[in-house]
Amino acid sequence: TLQGWAIVENTTDQDWNDVRLSLVAGRPVSFQMDLYEPLYVERAQVPVPVVAGVAPRQYQGTNMALGLRDMVAKSVSDQRQPGRGRPAAAPAPAGTAVPAEAGSERDFSIADYPASARQEMARELSAADLDAYAPEAAAAAGMVGEVFQYDLSSPVTIERQRSALIPIITASVPTRRVSIFNLADGSQHPMRGVEIINPAEAGRGLQLLPGPISVFDGAAYAGDAQIGHIPPGDNRLLAYAVDLDVVALTRPEHTSSVTRLRIVGGLVEQIVKQRNRVVYGFENKDAAAPRTVLIEHPRLQHGEWELAEPKTAAQTTPSYYRFELELAPKGSGTLTVAQETTERHTVAVTSFDLETVLALHRDGKLSDRVLETFREISRRQGELADLERTLGEVDRQVAAISADQQRIRSNMGAIERNSELYVQYMRKLTEQEGRLEQLGAQRAETLQRLEAGRAALDEYLRTLDVE
Repeated sequence: TLQGWAIVENTTDQDWNDVRLSLVAGRPVSFQMDLYEPLYVERAQVPVPVVAGVAPRQYQGTNMALGLRDMVAKSVSDQRQPGRGRPAAAPAPAGTAVPAEAGSERDFSIADYPASARQEMARELSAADLDAYAPEAAAAAGMVGEVFQYDLSSPVTIERQRSALIPIITASVPTRRVSIFNLADGSQHPMRGVEIINPAEAGRGLQLLPGPISVFDGAAYAGDAQIGHIPPGDNRLLAYAVDLDVVALTRPEHTSSVTRLRIVGGLVEQIVKQRNRVVYGFENKDAAAPRTVLIEHPRLQHGEWELAEPKTAAQTTPSYYRFELELAPKGSGTLTVAQETTERHTVAVTSFDLETVLALHRDGKLSDRVLETFREISRRQGELADLERTLGEVDRQVAAISADQQRIRSNMGAIERNSELYVQYMRKLTEQEGRLEQLGAQRAETLQRLEAGRAALDEYLRTLDVE
């Protein structure tokens, strides 16, 4: 049973005597504008507008998860049986004894029982019982333009600088008990809560406004909650206490694996699957009552993530998936939630070695054609590597001969020209000069072949397109 109250404050310096009030909920546009000062506006010359015809359009509808709309109709019809009456006056607050005046007649309320008796009765009270003792709503509700208005049925008297608490809603609403777990709460226990539905009855749908809610389980205080705006036909979760009888354990993990490789435009395109997975485990230590655990799992927003496990969620919000897990008394259960996304990365073909490619081929992540292409690339790279080694060896020999010639010329400057050693030095220098000419020709040929091989490999890679 949902009860809504409005706090009305008379902030003026005059008493309100028998004032009729309408309480308006909404956000109409309101502002101030100076209409006193004259304005002089320069008018621009503009062409005559020509507007194209407007095509008709269709709007998507929304569907509530879990078939709750069907539950609404049944629950409302069950709770509103003909012939039910209400007390003429609201009962006193719980815990306050109100003695009956002599010679007067009034309805007997729960508050007239002693505290011990009330605690025993709390175990037997139902929502229908509470609904029978709830105060009659003192307002008629309905839409007025773009706002929702509660018209108070009786005049109100409020003294200056005083306030009044007025009941404006008393209605039976469908609810169900749930335990709500969100890993971001940082607790190993879920929150005890209820799922509340604002029925969308024709002509009687209520706009439930944001504010605090006190939750009573039977006649016992259960906790406080806070909700936002709930339009007719919508549902919300209320969390009013920590469910200490249920313990949660989570195990998150993230994996990344290459699922496919292909060569496109001379680059290796890697198809990488990212998988984010969380295993939720719950244990219900309550030996008397089962639990319906509602798990809020964050939806990954960056990238194109899709829900992989389970395939569907019980409910979906802009930020969370919601899943349900039933726990028997003294029972336990687990739920695995996984989200996946596929990303494409491009890298240079030459960044892969043949051993890595062979391993990927054995795992079935690239085709035989791609493997043969990598082998051809590896063969060409090997030929270029041989030419580079040859060129390096030529340069090493040239450097060694040049250093030896520098030593010989230094020694020749210190001996007689007609000596036998001088003649030997001259003969060696002549031989070395011939060798340098051969090495120079070999280097030029090797460099030419290397540059041609590189150009051919670049052209081969540029035109590659292999699946």
